Amino acid sequence: MDPWQDLPGVWPGLAWRLGAALLCGILLGAEREYRDKPAGLRTLTLITFGSALFLVVGELLTRLTLGDDGTTRIDTTRIASQVAVGVGFLGGGAIIQSGSGVHGLTTAAVIWAASAIGLCAGAGFPLLALGVTLVVLLTVTALGPLRQRLSRSGSATPLEVLARNDSLVLARLRAMLADHEVPEDAVSYREAADGQVRVVFRYRQGTGGASPLLDGLGQLDGVHGVPVDLSRGDGSSEQALPAARR
Repeated sequence: MDPWQDLPGVWPGLAWRLGAALLCGILLGAEREYRDKPAGLRTLTLITFGSALFLVVGELLTRLTLGDDGTTRIDTTRIASQVAVGVGFLGGGAIIQSGSGVHGLTTAAVIWAASAIGLCAGAGFPLLALGVTLVVLLTVTALGPLRQRLSRSGSATPLEVLARNDSLVLARLRAMLADHEVPEDAVSYREAADGQVRVVFRYRQGTGGASPLLDGLGQLDGVHGVPVDLSRGDGSSEQALPAARR
């Protein structure tokens, strides 16, 4: 069988599958790009499109190797399983361990889901792939406020750190607080001695406590904790950071 002669007949259907995978990747990537996550528009678009392309190529190879008795030497299910394994490495690269805290799990899950959506479109179910894409987008956007509400069910913990009065250090500190869902309007900055800035904020800890945030702040260069005055007797629950680099 000449693959070039067979291609015009199957190309419209294959193009529809690849186009759907491309659209799904753009939708997922746009949401991640808007939230400034590591896996953005280009990454997720390539993941969905590439996953669909693997199955499309597998189908073309099946047609190419189809014998007279209707059997073929290509198993497309093995192609899908290898795609899932390969995407696992991409998802693992998006996960960052910082002390006792772990970041990037949602991005890794979106990468995993994007691969499954691409395989779904490449297998010949583009409308289902589009529907699942909307479900994933609804999950990562609509469930965000619910997660914040649940994570703030604990008591508010007052925290105070000293940061070097440097734009880069303060930018990293703001990014760290935002990553742990500390509102910008809940943070106050005051000048301190020796060219430092005193940063005071209240952190509503969830079931995991404030430890992930403290560990993350303790890893920031130029940020260190303020000793806790246990003799104050005012019920304050201020916590000092772990040993940090100055």
